Amino acid sequence: MTTSPTFTYSRDQIIRRSLRQCGAIAAGDTPGAQEVSDASDALNAMVAEWQASGLHLWKEKEATLFLQPSQYNYGLPASTSHVCATPLLNQTTTTFGYAAGVSSIQVGSASGFGDGDAIGIMLASNALFWTTVTGVGGAIGLASPLPSAVNAGAVVFDYPQSAVIYRPLRVLNVRRILWSSMIETMVTPMSRLDYRNQPDKTQTGVVTQYFYDPQLGIGQFWAWPNPLDSTNGLRFTYMEPIYDFNTAADYPDFPQEWINCLVWNLSQEIGIEYDIPAARWAMIVKRAEETKDVVSGFDREPESFYLGVNFDQTSRGNG
Repeated sequence: MTTSPTFTYSRDQIIRRSLRQCGAIAAGDTPGAQEVSDASDALNAMVAEWQASGLHLWKEKEATLFLQPSQYNYGLPASTSHVCATPLLNQTTTTFGYAAGVSSIQVGSASGFGDGDAIGIMLASNALFWTTVTGVGGAIGLASPLPSAVNAGAVVFDYPQSAVIYRPLRVLNVRRILWSSMIETMVTPMSRLDYRNQPDKTQTGVVTQYFYDPQLGIGQFWAWPNPLDSTNGLRFTYMEPIYDFNTAADYPDFPQEWINCLVWNLSQEIGIEYDIPAARWAMIVKRAEETKDVVSGFDREPESFYLGVNFDQTSRGNG
């Protein structure tokens, strides 16, 4: 007997059970290809709509954005930006100083480094130079040579291509991190209007505010003021999109406690297309609401919140 939580449904198992609940097929029947295709479309559309609720704790991830001097706009993700999943980031330092033109370096620890990884090296000018790893051994091979000098003890970053994040639906929290001390300081979010109203978007300084615009395909992250150099980076918590169901064997990008919710709500989503008796339809609608309420209530952080008395006289109403 196993005690690990291994129970789940594939896409087609969810669809077959939902069709049975709608009375569209009987137990043991195999739905037609068109029925499966239509139900799959409905399932993906339903899940995409649920993303707007924001109640998906398991999709909140941590990422690191590397700043470059005077660059205030960063695509998430984009070839002009370096951003990766924080748990997959490797960080070390150079063993020696290096001159411009060198195409391999030695580092304190190459643990986690691999061929094809993105590698960022802090130049003596305090800007990050990015290239790819071409070999890991006594030294780290670089696809492109160093453009300028590097000091001994300079910070070096490495991450695999698999660490590149998907477009965040939302950026929930941002902290500025000073690489020399690893101290993190909260950065304040701005609204679109507040950012657009900044009179000098090219002002340089320590980043204290940000604005994130999710867009389509590539999100746009705006930092203010523009970073002076790369000695600071940004670490942020973001909401990752829920994966689609693309094949029959795809499993839900949900915890197992959501299985019933997916099944019953898909029954409601597709049930309008079938001639369902009123009593059965009422039961489907009721179960869909019940199962969603249960998992939505569970999908919240159990943190405390605090109330206090506002002694600001200017904020009180009259009377």
